[in-house]
Amino acid sequence: MAATRIAWRNYIRDVLDFSQDEAQEIVIEQGFSSPAFFARSTRENIDSLVKQINRTVIDPGNDPDTTFSINQAQKIMLYDLCDYCRFIYMVDRQHDPAFGTQANLAKINRYYSHLKNKSNKFEDISEVMPPKFDNKNTVELMESLEQWLKRNRGKGGTLLTYVIREYQNPDDNPTADPGFLMPSVEDEAIRRSLHQEDQFVANNKAVWNMLYSVCHGTDAWPVIKGYKTTENGRQAYLDLVAHYQGEGQLNKRRDSAYRILNTTHYNGKKNFSFEKFAARVLGAFEDLKNCGDGMSEHAKVTKFLSMIKEGPQGAGLDACKTLVRGSQACMQNLRTAINTLQTEDTAQQTHRLTAISGTRALAAVDGGGRNSNRGRGRGRDHDNGGRDRGGRNRNRNQHGRGGGRGRGGSQDHDGTVWSDDGTTILNNGGYSQDTWSRFSDRDRRVVLQARERANSRLMSERDIAELNTLREQNRDRQQSDEPAPTPAPAPSSGNVGSGVRRGRR
Repeated sequence: MAATRIAWRNYIRDVLDFSQDEAQEIVIEQGFSSPAFFARSTRENIDSLVKQINRTVIDPGNDPDTTFSINQAQKIMLYDLCDYCRFIYMVDRQHDPAFGTQANLAKINRYYSHLKNKSNKFEDISEVMPPKFDNKNTVELMESLEQWLKRNRGKGGTLLTYVIREYQNPDDNPTADPGFLMPSVEDEAIRRSLHQEDQFVANNKAVWNMLYSVCHGTDAWPVIKGYKTTENGRQAYLDLVAHYQGEGQLNKRRDSAYRILNTTHYNGKKNFSFEKFAARVLGAFEDLKNCGDGMSEHAKVTKFLSMIKEGPQGAGLDACKTLVRGSQACMQNLRTAINTLQTEDTAQQTHRLTAISGTRALAAVDGGGRNSNRGRGRGRDHDNGGRDRGGRNRNRNQHGRGGGRGRGGSQDHDGTVWSDDGTTILNNGGYSQDTWSRFSDRDRRVVLQARERANSRLMSERDIAELNTLREQNRDRQQSDEPAPTPAPAPSSGNVGSGVRRGRR
């Protein structure tokens, strides 16, 4: 007993940086002589301890050489020591100076400080329960139960998943102990919290109450109703798992997963996107893993690639598949491979949409109607600023007389001009200087050629007719010696039928 007290005093002195006299006063004189004593202590107890020590050392009747006192920082360290001692007791660990470092005390203190609710308690159980069991998708049922347990904390602050773990005694854990507080305080608590204390009794009942709410009055109720009297939530949950995730259920899930992997393919069609395809395949791989048929990352990537169709009727990802096969990073990580393929697929889909809608929108202004198009247009009069509505021409293979922005035909039946490389040029007017500057030299030539064709057609009808009229008027005026009016200029190749436009191409 004395050796234990001495070891505890030395720990407070050497690890927590108290002086010899301070550690002696705390452990020997005031009786805080073991981790168990600190585990039972509250902050109020520590406040009283510090007050008593400080009152004692300044008593005039004491040795005048006694000058120490417990300061505020040391008092906070004692608070943290209480949390540490409670925690190691909860997870069935024996105190070790290597466990009780100042850094570990701070970690545990942050863990508990984060958990405290407005009532200054650790317990936090939601009144919102998982959805009622409907026997349509038992996989989703079990997942919803598991998620609820992962979000709710019982007495002591530990997540309720510790109640339904496979083993009860922490030493029976088949997985090797990764070490104290590894990988986190939360994981340590779930992995090692005892199933024998009053806290466990209360938390086990909380799990039962949740299961009762979900299963009572459903097809799942007969599986767990035998635990109604004892309210043994842990065993009721394990029975549900055995019933709905037993060998028979696992075989069904396994067969369904293999059926998805053997029948699902992706060919780039709009009604089945790459995102849906990838999600379905990932779900199948996850089900196989849960059924004990997990595959290596290399095997999963190989299978995923084989499900993407190739060739003229495929998804257009042949080159990208070759790239993935040659990348070690992709072949060793399915999600990396999926991200690479999805990036290329998105580019392919964008290219298809661009080809269909002609989003490059090079403005080839091509006036006049064709193939029964009406060739409506509003011409701008250069002299008086007025608008002259172009005439409608319903005759086939003749150009309408409307100037300006004609909605009539061009090189195609729907009013679209096509360059020799398939570039779509929309018949929609001129461009700003900024837009024109971004066109390539070839694009500009295509636009200008289309405008020249439009000019020649306009000159052959509207302007030639106008010039002929002016010639007749000139002859009449020459006979009467009147001055001849100046002929209107031919439409500019910059913007056919759009009048004078400043700052536009």
